[in-house]
Amino acid sequence: MITVCMIINSVGNTVPPVFISLRARLHDSLMFGAPPGSLGLVNSPQSSWIIGPLFLKVLEYVKKHTRSSKEDRIILLMDNHASNCTLDSILYARENGYHISNFSSPLLSSITATGCRSDGTI
Repeated sequence: MITVCMIINSVGNTVPPVFISLRARLHDSLMFGAPPGSLGLVNSPQSSWIIGPLFLKVLEYVKKHTRSSKEDRIILLMDNHASNCTLDSILYARENGYHISNFSSPLLSSITATGCRSDGTI
């Protein structure tokens, strides 16, 4: 089982995905066929779910690709998962120009479904 974290902006540009694997160590073979620049992370042999420390790594990865700052802020729309609400993640987001809005999953799905078409236009 693998969890995939996708980062897409309002015009359809993407950051290479983050894959979280059910392993103790990340093996290169797990990233075979992944888009160039993808990030591979592991949680534990029991779970491939995203947890607070891994979400912080995702925020660091997003910053590397977006170059956000306090002067050039970005907005992240996310589901209301506990991993998004750790103190470390909130402090990192504040220091690096992120505005995080958490929504319940049904609301986020309706925003995605009605917000833009598959070609990225509204």
